[in-house]
Amino acid sequence: MVLIPFFLTSKEVDIRLVEPASTVLIARKSGVVSTVPLKKGDHVTHQSVVLSIKGDTGITDVISMSNGIIKRYGESVKLNSQIDLGDFIVEIQDSQLQGILSVKNGLLDVKPFLNGEVYCCMKVGNMALNIQIYNQRKTNDMTTYFFSIVTKETLLFELINNGSIRNMNISFIKE
Repeated sequence: MVLIPFFLTSKEVDIRLVEPASTVLIARKSGVVSTVPLKKGDHVTHQSVVLSIKGDTGITDVISMSNGIIKRYGESVKLNSQIDLGDFIVEIQDSQLQGILSVKNGLLDVKPFLNGEVYCCMKVGNMALNIQIYNQRKTNDMTTYFFSIVTKETLLFELINNGSIRNMNISFIKE
């Protein structure tokens, strides 16, 4: 097992997490909120119902267009409240995080990472997360790995959203 500390100011090793993408849902019709089955921080899958609106033509389910985590609901989204056409309903943050790991060539005395493989563990604070390499680029002095993290660790998303992750030690252990 190799433990390598990563610091954003290092000239030899650099690790960066890309801010996760979000999907925003806007009301396509007016009505009264009849159900809100999920709350902020809940996991949602593609086609999950995030709320139901009762209108003139019956009840319409608002469904998620992607997998992710409920980041926030609109201010008007409360049980029995009125939703108008064009109102912000919900923001769903992508549950797949991406990052870039740049390593000075020759620094690691281990086999290089392989595309498509899953490796343990990127450590963020006390969380251990698996990463999957999906691409890499090698220059004369650096190798850059592009990776994704699929996690249900809501604390990681909170740390990214409130900026606290900038003050945390991030390290990587290749097993």
